[in-house]
Amino acid sequence: MIRSTKILFCDNDHGAGDVTFPATTDLDVRDFIETPSLKQLRAEAKKAGWSRERGRDLCEGCTEGDY
Repeated sequence: MIRSTKILFCDNDHGAGDVTFPATTDLDVRDFIETPSLKQLRAEAKKAGWSRERGRDLCEGCTEGDY
């Protein structure tokens, strides 16, 4: 059986690895069983401080200008 989930990757180059939403270390079995739609995922990311500008997904740090 193959299962998948959706993860957003920050489109800025952080130089120290990928920044994702949700963080890959926070994934659990439920994320693979109850996979959110892309619309739901982006809504959750927005609540966590992520933004989407000109077709690019930006993490909370990039959205605030910290990176």
